[in-house]
Amino acid sequence: MVNIAVMASGESIRFLPDIIDKFDEAYFVNGNLVPILLQNSEKLRTKKLYQIANRMLPSILKPEAYQALGVDDVFFTVPKSRASEIMPSIRLVESYGLCWYGSPDNLAWVFENYNNISFYGIVRACEYHISENIYIIGLDFWQGNYTFKKSTEKQKVMPKNRNLYEKFYTVIGKYPDVNFKMYTVASIEPRKNLEVFCVPKIQDVMV
Repeated sequence: MVNIAVMASGESIRFLPDIIDKFDEAYFVNGNLVPILLQNSEKLRTKKLYQIANRMLPSILKPEAYQALGVDDVFFTVPKSRASEIMPSIRLVESYGLCWYGSPDNLAWVFENYNNISFYGIVRACEYHISENIYIIGLDFWQGNYTFKKSTEKQKVMPKNRNLYEKFYTVIGKYPDVNFKMYTVASIEPRKNLEVFCVPKIQDVMV
């Protein structure tokens, strides 16, 4: 079995060095957290690293970033049957000499029900890897700031308004044999298969 990490772009991604020796392979969502990944590229290059990209062209990285991180595979959240919708992104990925994959049919329910790329990464890790432990970092449910912009006050109340916490519990509840270890600034409660490590927000550190 391998240990997998799913890395999102929330404020808690700052604590990546604390867990980088704990996983063997990792997914990162989109490209907003690339600066932090590059800071840890020496160790990340010793692992198998995959990108999960959305339909937007800006989610595709510069070729030098893929090379520095040792990324060979890009997984799109759009099904291959709808590849024409993301052809500019596909052509760019192919021009870098990378492999790309459309979203398989058995993962369609993730976006149909949740429309959350981090949830998609978690489900993909569970479905396509034999893993006992999955580390989740950078998934902060809009609590704190994100690596590419500050969360608005409206976004900070989104978890309660949209029941994102409960949806997250539903997702991980589908995989009771997986141990989820989550590093986050969000006020989320542990579950039978979810261990939560609360890390401080930047504003709390500065006080």
